This record gives sequence, structure tokens and C-alpha cells, in this order.
Amino acid sequence: MEKYILFDLDNTLLNFSASEARALEAIYHTFYSEVPYKRFMEAFKRINRYLWSRLDDGHDNRLIPSEIALMRFSEINDYFHVAVNPDIISSQYDASNARHSEWFRGVDRTIEFLHHQGYTLGIITNGPSNMCRI
Repeated sequence: MEKYILFDLDNTLLNFSASEARALEAIYHTFYSEVPYKRFMEAFKRINRYLWSRLDDGHDNRLIPSEIALMRFSEINDYFHVAVNPDIISSQYDASNARHSEWFRGVDRTIEFLHHQGYTLGIITNGPSNMCRI
């Protein structure tokens, strides 16, 4: 009998919250430093949460994760009157997020143990496909 386990990637295997915080700090210093950090973070969280909820709740099934990744910076730029191309900001955010990605402690041992127990393991995520390749 085949045995399968699927893991969600973000905040299950990878500490996405930590890498996201570092990535947001990096783009803040590069593109948004004229805005108080607290205001930037509040706006990012509000806009990001709203856009993801549109996808997650099924209110807008035309949205895909890669569009949300770009739209959030477009909306933040509009909100703070920043004239930088959101593609550039999104790319730098993704690169910083990937650079700071780290596994939760013990994940490597757990994966190795399950593999030796005969499980076929897989990873699923709702993250943008470009981040999954990094």
C-alpha cells in the first residue's frame, strides 16, 4: 500500500513569517523609507490580507497568486505615492524572501525519517510559482 504525506510549505516546513519580515524590512529601506515603518507595515498587512482573502474566499476566482504578489505593491505604491515600478519591488521582495528562507528546526530529520519509513512526500503551496522555483 502506498503511503503519501503532503506538507504545506509556508509556516509548516519553512519559517515564512521570519523570511517575510526580513524581506519587508529590506524593501521598506529601499523604496518606502520616507514613510514611517509602522504605517508601511500596517498598510502592507491590510492590503496583502485583503487581496489574499479575495482569492481564498473565492470572491475573485480570476486572481492568481502571482497577480496578488504584484498587485499588493502596486496598491501600496498608490497609497504612499511611490513612483517605482511594482515589478521591481516585487522581484526584490521575492529575492530577499528566498535569500532569508529557513527550515523550521527538525524538519530535515522529520523528512528523512518519513522517507525511510516508506512515505512518498510532497509539498503544496498557494505561493506564487516564481517563489516555488527559488
